[in-house]
Amino acid sequence: MKTPFTQYLYSVLRQLSQEFRQIASRGAQASLHTPLPRIALVLIAILVLLSLIPFILALFIAFFVFRVFLGLISPAQRKPANANSYGSAEPAQEPGTVRYLPRQDK
Repeated sequence: MKTPFTQYLYSVLRQLSQEFRQIASRGAQASLHTPLPRIALVLIAILVLLSLIPFILALFIAFFVFRVFLGLISPAQRKPANANSYGSAEPAQEPGTVRYLPRQDK
């Protein structure tokens, strides 16, 4: 016994397959009118693009591993938890006040 959902799903899938067949037949008809060197160039371009994707992913992974490795070798200097934006553990000053550096006499 068919339910309304299965009937609907069957009609949607049938319409989808019909649309796909129409698009494929139009593509086949268009390729019959296209010169062979142009088809070859399109296929080579697709091949180059598909071969670049694994190369780019490999470079990304290599740089990520390299960065993690450098981070393990030389860990960055960490600021204390109560450090302000200047990197010191002094309490932050009021907004609008100027902080002068100590004078260095020769």
